[in-house]
Amino acid sequence: MRRCPQSGFGHALSTRVASAPPQITRARHGACMTTHPIIRGPGQLLATIPALLGFVPHESLVVIGMRGAEGVGVMMRVDRADCLIPEVVDPLARSIAAHLARDGATGAIVVSYTGADVRVGCDAADAVRSVLQESLDRIEQWAVADGRFFFPGCADDSCCPADGLPLPPPVAIDGARLRVVSAARHERTAVVAVAGAQARRNAGRAIQRWRARKSADPERWREKSWALWVEALALAERSAQPITPSTAGKIVAALQDLRVRDAAVLSLVPGSDRAAVGVLHGRNDTMVAAALSTVLEPAHAVRPDSARADAARMVCAALCAHAPRKQRAPMITILAFMAWWDGDATRATHLCDQALSVDPGYTLAELLDATIRCHLEPGWLRGRSTNTTKPDI
Repeated sequence: MRRCPQSGFGHALSTRVASAPPQITRARHGACMTTHPIIRGPGQLLATIPALLGFVPHESLVVIGMRGAEGVGVMMRVDRADCLIPEVVDPLARSIAAHLARDGATGAIVVSYTGADVRVGCDAADAVRSVLQESLDRIEQWAVADGRFFFPGCADDSCCPADGLPLPPPVAIDGARLRVVSAARHERTAVVAVAGAQARRNAGRAIQRWRARKSADPERWREKSWALWVEALALAERSAQPITPSTAGKIVAALQDLRVRDAAVLSLVPGSDRAAVGVLHGRNDTMVAAALSTVLEPAHAVRPDSARADAARMVCAALCAHAPRKQRAPMITILAFMAWWDGDATRATHLCDQALSVDPGYTLAELLDATIRCHLEPGWLRGRSTNTTKPDI
């Protein structure tokens, strides 16, 4: 039986999580001081996770990386059901471990959100833990259910009553910024899925034929290519019907053209259809600047439209599945842009790495990767974080 961190054994990760660098504010007489909202103990940490994620997890595992004195690092949510499938959980947990290693984590907190009985132990969390403990010094497990929390396997009623402890009120974090990785099944498999051999052959022939048509009338070719992209997005939004290999091949060929690719990126920004058409025809005007401000400037920024973003991910995944490896960079980079815009810098970096692995020197992926490494966040996230602080947990 594991000893519960609340029982006084050792120093629990969840009771000593340090913050990232605090906000510096100006006090009287010009002196500087720092301010921190404080999270005390595992209960407040667990109660605050939904605010940090932006939603309440259900039938999920949430993994929080701990970076020693630097405090909270990357946070990941995965489907709990996946962690109960042996052939799925091992690669999934190793992917989590890779994210944690990249982020400099030395420990992790694994939280199970489920209606199942995990009072004695959580098989899903145990499966993930068994992989993470190969590379991490400390791992804690907790469970949350029906507004209460407990340490699975703790038999001490003095710290973990049979029905758990009530979650305290969450700490007001006012938009504190933590990097969150969403690892739902459709996102994890978005780039690695491969179509059948015959479908890829059909798509390959379509790529060659469509690319050959460009030289006769490039402007007309771009217009038709753009129409194929727009139609594919609309179809994905309406019915999630798969793209045919022939259409996939045409769009893959189209996105190798920089104007078509840039127009495709702009088409994902609400209200930017005219700007996208302008880019398609080689114009870089005030409409393009306005579209970019919708992504970058806190005063005007919006989050991605969820329906359009899901459609774009579905289309790009289908295109990657049909495309030769060396021609996947445009679609992977669009996926990276969507991840960054949605606030998932870790996944965006991973996708940029994938794009550059198939096409070293791919400029858009390099620019996006540099943006992320300079810690430039999308405008909506910077706007939400203005005049706020990160928590001391």
